[in-house]
Amino acid sequence: IYIVPVMILTGYPFLVKLDIWNQRKFQFLVPLSTNYFKPIYLNYLTIKDIKSPLLAALSGILLALTFPRYNLEVLAWVAWIPLFFAIENQTPQMAALLGFVTGMVFYNWGLNWINNTLINYGGLHWIFSFAVLGLLSAYLSLIIALFSYLLRKVSGENRNHFFIFAPILWTALEYLRSTHSEYGFSWLGLGYSQFQNLPVIQISEWTGVYGISWVIIMVNSGLFLSWKCWRDQNKKPFEIKTGWRILSVTLFVFSLWLAYGTIFWKENLSYTSNRPHIKMGLIQGNVEQFKKWNPIYQNQVISRYKDLTLKAAKENPSLIIWPETATPFYFEEDEEQTESLRNLAREIKIPIL
Repeated sequence: IYIVPVMILTGYPFLVKLDIWNQRKFQFLVPLSTNYFKPIYLNYLTIKDIKSPLLAALSGILLALTFPRYNLEVLAWVAWIPLFFAIENQTPQMAALLGFVTGMVFYNWGLNWINNTLINYGGLHWIFSFAVLGLLSAYLSLIIALFSYLLRKVSGENRNHFFIFAPILWTALEYLRSTHSEYGFSWLGLGYSQFQNLPVIQISEWTGVYGISWVIIMVNSGLFLSWKCWRDQNKKPFEIKTGWRILSVTLFVFSLWLAYGTIFWKENLSYTSNRPHIKMGLIQGNVEQFKKWNPIYQNQVISRYKDLTLKAAKENPSLIIWPETATPFYFEEDEEQTESLRNLAREIKIPIL
């Protein structure tokens, strides 16, 4: 590709010679006089150079799409495969950097709603709001970076080690990230993406959400390694057997997982359909965020919830439930308001959650 001419203040044209596909350098012809150009060679990035970062970013996009508002939870079962291809044959340090790219795309996108809260209700300037989001995303991305680093460091090119180690490693890191008493942050845990996939999540009765995270990474690892073994079968004929074994184990475990969830789910539906039902009152005050903690509106907010509660009590439910953080005060710290709420429960003789 030749780009000519670009006139500058000197009146001399610049000539730029590009050969993107075949060369790693381009000529930049600098005008030294009206009839002489000195060639300068500069490096530039090729498609091959940016393939790994693009694959890492693609994993971040797919992960973000598995959560609300998009709820494409089926993508979670393949979302990690681009990252696995990106870190293939990379050093552990480069794998960590690519994992960090995945995390930054994923968490910046998945948590972008925080900006609305910080700007409109926290009073932060939009620049500082995006800075806070960036710092939070960077902190969370360190987990994916560490995952990628250790996965390459421990597994290397050993398919079996990768298949066994990846799900265990991610589940352990996610558990530590979510439950640490001081630095824990449980949002966007991988298993939560399947909240609409009822057969898959039934086993969480025994494993918690971390069991769902484990099986998602297991399936991603199995599909990645199976494809990798099929791709390399010409170079290493025995690889195809390894690929079939990994794929068979993946499908077997996932099938058992789904079978258990489906049977358990249907048994529970059958059992509960014949049991007495409990009437519950759900209170939704629809209080605008800017009013919630404004002292001027405190009595108005409390009165709204009390009126709705008294109205629901006329239907004689077994339990009345208020929304999360419905009270515009700290329960048990504000003694007057706390006692008022307790008196409401005593008055209607119905528990309030």
